[in-house]
Amino acid sequence: MRIIPWDSFKIDSSLNAELLCTRLRENTESITFVPSRIGNGSAPFRGQVHRDGFRLTARSSIPLLRMPEMHGHFLENDNGTAVYVQMIPGTLLMVIQAIVFSILSVIMFDTGMQVFTTAAAMVLAAWFSSIFGFWLDAGASRRELQSLVAPDE
Repeated sequence: MRIIPWDSFKIDSSLNAELLCTRLRENTESITFVPSRIGNGSAPFRGQVHRDGFRLTARSSIPLLRMPEMHGHFLENDNGTAVYVQMIPGTLLMVIQAIVFSILSVIMFDTGMQVFTTAAAMVLAAWFSSIFGFWLDAGASRRELQSLVAPDE
């Protein structure tokens, strides 16, 4: 396990890029500003699929929980398509953590050395929670993407 919540991997698929786009679009719900359960709920991913790549997150049963983001691009070759993916923590989750931990560290103690000690503890807590949340779901998101992109492997 890495100490930075980030992963990159390659998936080889026998499908061409156009078919991969179609397949991913069929299994992806578009992103809305406010998460809701109104959609059909059958799409395993939320995000955007473009002609040459995608930006996806796995759907969660808890609307405010943000899974790792997967940024990928397609590179066609003789055997099909290579899909290069980078997985990072959800941007919104990281922003919320930074704001909450910053406010807590300032509110708890407003003067003295305690502010710096508390801020350092909050940074470590944010780092640990992002690592924990990322690695908790990274494997499942990766397997779900592989099952869609390379169904025959």
